[in-house]
Amino acid sequence: MGAVSGFGLGVKALCAGLRSGASAIGPIRSFNADPYRVKVMAEAPPCSDLPEATTRCDALAVWAAREALHSAGLGGDQVPGERTAVLIGSSAGGTTAVERLRREQILGEHTPDFRNLRGCTLSSPGDSVALDLGLSGPRMAVSTACSSSAVSIAIAADLIRSGRAEVAVAGGVEAASESLFSGFHSLMALDPELCRPFDSRRRGLVLGEGAAVVVLESESRARKRGRTPLAFLTGYGLCCDHHHITAPEPTGREAARTMHLALRDAGITAAGIDHVDAHGTATPAGDVAEIRGIQTVFADHLDQVTVSGVKGAIGHTLGAAGGFGILASILQLEEGVVFPTANLEEVDPECRAPHVLLMARDTRPVRILSNAFSLGGNNISTVLQAPDDE
Repeated sequence: MGAVSGFGLGVKALCAGLRSGASAIGPIRSFNADPYRVKVMAEAPPCSDLPEATTRCDALAVWAAREALHSAGLGGDQVPGERTAVLIGSSAGGTTAVERLRREQILGEHTPDFRNLRGCTLSSPGDSVALDLGLSGPRMAVSTACSSSAVSIAIAADLIRSGRAEVAVAGGVEAASESLFSGFHSLMALDPELCRPFDSRRRGLVLGEGAAVVVLESESRARKRGRTPLAFLTGYGLCCDHHHITAPEPTGREAARTMHLALRDAGITAAGIDHVDAHGTATPAGDVAEIRGIQTVFADHLDQVTVSGVKGAIGHTLGAAGGFGILASILQLEEGVVFPTANLEEVDPECRAPHVLLMARDTRPVRILSNAFSLGGNNISTVLQAPDDE
């Protein structure tokens, strides 16, 4: 695993922050927020030693990919460059590069350099990762808004299952962008203080930035080179709720369908899940729809699962959000705990579920269902399983 988040550089910082129930949300530093009502975001720190990264978005992706490959024990000749896929999802990709060029053009402070436009594309983060790591296998840029990184990881698993790749570097990235911020601001979807998923006082989401990347390979390949898997991705469900471009399907029917598809692909029932990593954006409609879906899926087993999410801690990282949910799921399997939902103190009566509040719980989860429900209804659920479960 590799990560850059509001908690700092690296998976270790992410794990410590999520486990503690802390929040990385603070004043915006990356652009002038004076014209806006909302002035908070969960921004990641600068990434050093990345001369080849052309944009902030690329730098975040490359840093996380380097950490993931290093922690997987894949370096030098051990990486099959032509058989390693790179799939990096993002909502906006190099939007920050476009913003920079436009400011230079309007303000006239510098002559805009239009010769290098690669950093402005959705594919640029994945291109930079592949160039930095010397990977020449299948390459893909996935953009399904907030589910982009989870979809990237699911497709990467399919590439390995089908034999089209031996190894995959997959996940997602999002950099702080004033264009994205102003869009959500105009929708009045932002909370001016904190992100409070499922809380009765929630007023909307808080944006975050960062990168979440995993390395996938088959179990046999990992064990052959003496590595024990951190977790198994045993199944996923992918569908669209065909309801509205920004609002979720309100009954939770389509959220439930996505989760059912993931359980079916994993070959288990709802009774086999110990914890749900919720999408939990803290929007009034989104949280209720997701909980209704969870209540439908786990109707007879709701008291046997726990529910929590990461956005109260690191903000809504958009294209990287699903990847952070999967990283959090793996960390919880690895640590033997379930993380709390940061800033959740007063559960909304419409969002009643076995939420984890305030402190991590030592519950030894074996299987976790992770949700990423996106704008436009681009939904995905994945099932992660601990490696020592027969």
